[in-house]
Amino acid sequence: MSQHASLDMAAAQDSEKTPLLAEEGKAGEQDVDGPKLEEPDDSMSYDARKLVTFEVCKDFSGTVWAKRSLWKMMGMLITVAIVTSVVVALCVRDPSKLDVSKFQTISGFLKVIVGLLLGFFLSSSVARWYTCTTGFLELFDAIRGMQMQLNALGVPKERVHLCLRYCILSANCLNNSLMAGALHPKERAAFYKEKWQKMLTTDKNSSVAWSQPHASLAKVYEDELKSLDGLEDPSQTLWVWVTSLLSRMSADGEIPPMPTPTYGRIIQIAETAYNGIREVRASVSVQPPYVHVQMMAMLVNINNLICALSFGM
Repeated sequence: MSQHASLDMAAAQDSEKTPLLAEEGKAGEQDVDGPKLEEPDDSMSYDARKLVTFEVCKDFSGTVWAKRSLWKMMGMLITVAIVTSVVVALCVRDPSKLDVSKFQTISGFLKVIVGLLLGFFLSSSVARWYTCTTGFLELFDAIRGMQMQLNALGVPKERVHLCLRYCILSANCLNNSLMAGALHPKERAAFYKEKWQKMLTTDKNSSVAWSQPHASLAKVYEDELKSLDGLEDPSQTLWVWVTSLLSRMSADGEIPPMPTPTYGRIIQIAETAYNGIREVRASVSVQPPYVHVQMMAMLVNINNLICALSFGM
């Protein structure tokens, strides 16, 4: 009995050390062979001490300065300035007599309006980012809380691993949906297919993944994949499966019955995870009104064009 107890304690400690989402590189190397999709740069993992040094001027990965669209717009504006200067040089005998004060007045007025609108837009974007991050943290805390509750109640490990596999698979599906939303619509089908194939497993038991600490715990079976593939939001559907599994466990006597406060606490954890997913999707899917962003984009483009014309003159 003592030997079995020590083995169970060691397994529980290993499960606590296992990350909720394994690193993409390590998980991909052990799960699926072949070409991997490039993951976006992590904008949250950086050394804040570099911000007070000149090294911040050398590292542009994951920033707006690494976007091709920015430099394309810069090239267009420089071209407009060069063409304007050539036209002025050919058509005006004395370019110094040109009166560009009106352009400067309009540009000065637009700078104030554009700066104000961009400030509001940036503040709104940061607030949405914090809401998205808070939703993910609530989801991860709920998964850890679910694991703690089931282990404390002495639920059989097979049921615990099955429940946690659904929870972690839900977080992975949410992450994949956010990444797919940043892709072109024609590329999303291939992206989802690649991710589903990476999570597909032929193991007969959910406990097998827990014996591989460097592999991702987000595994899905073939019959589960047929039900999840094609759904608009599989991450929330998986928590419906979790609540159904909890009801089955309650009926089997593995956790306290439904009228007890303990069962209500477990269901509350599932509701917290569901609300976290909803906050993440709402912060990403709900865009600002088009009237507002269209007016702001028009003012920015007009201001850039006037600045290019003034620079060419």
